[in-house]
Amino acid sequence: MGATMATADVGTLIERANLAAGLGQRALADATGISQSTLSRIIGGERRAKLPEVVAIAWATGQTVAQLTGAGTAADSV
Repeated sequence: MGATMATADVGTLIERANLAAGLGQRALADATGISQSTLSRIIGGERRAKLPEVVAIAWATGQTVAQLTGAGTAADSV
C-alpha cells in the first residue's frame, strides 16, 4: 500500500518546484489561473490542491504531477 503525503508536504514540493522554475507566487498564479491567495494556502498546507490545480502547476513549473505530489512511479516500486 502506498503512503499518501500530507497536504503540507505537497505544498512544500510545489513551493520548491516554483522556486526552481524561477517564478514567484504571483507569476505562478498568472500562469495557472489559480488565485494567489489559493496558491498561498496550498503552499502553506492549509488547503489541499485539487488535481486540475496540480496539473496546471506541474505544467507551469516544468515538473510532473508525480514530482509535485510525491507519488511514486512504477519504476520506483521495482
